[in-house]
Amino acid sequence: MRWMPLAAVLALLLTGCAAERTAPAGGLSDEELGRYQSSVADRMWHFTGLDDSLRPEVSFVTVDLKDWVVAMDSCWKNFDVEDPKEQPELAVKLYACRAHQQQSAEALGLLNTAQLDYLYDYYQDRLIPCMRSRGLDIDDVMTREEATDVGRFASYPWNPYSGIRDFVREDPADVDTWRSCPAFPPDKIFEQYWQRFDPYWRG
Repeated sequence: MRWMPLAAVLALLLTGCAAERTAPAGGLSDEELGRYQSSVADRMWHFTGLDDSLRPEVSFVTVDLKDWVVAMDSCWKNFDVEDPKEQPELAVKLYACRAHQQQSAEALGLLNTAQLDYLYDYYQDRLIPCMRSRGLDIDDVMTREEATDVGRFASYPWNPYSGIRDFVREDPADVDTWRSCPAFPPDKIFEQYWQRFDPYWRG
């Protein structure tokens, strides 16, 4: 290897650089889905404002979007609560009804841990350096663990653009940065997040 011609070495290096990674396959493991559903139930219970000693054990079932909408409507009709603290028994029943039936990971567009790792690598290796090369200050960069938690338990993953408050849609320079430094990798799995933005931004 030490006597390999320089041209050959460069060719090997360039070949390695040209190899593009692709996003891992989708789908959540039972553990990942269970953690997400538990986090949804935790948030639901938090909003009741009731003591944890009143919280019932709830099993989770996964339903499609149409059935979920019908189920949530039925829960509200059967257990209409104006003030949880004044109607704790009714509030507990409403919570149990709502927490029991949850949407599928596919319907929610949830990313698994491998996909979130891939996304974070894209931020670190490409997006953030690109943004900084254009003069953008990105001080509040989440750690991999923090970004993974946001992506796992929220409907939208953390993105470096999220913390830039002075990014102006009408500013040509900002639009040029957006187009030159795409917020997400070009893999199809991330198209759902592009749809949150005006098509003008996607370019």
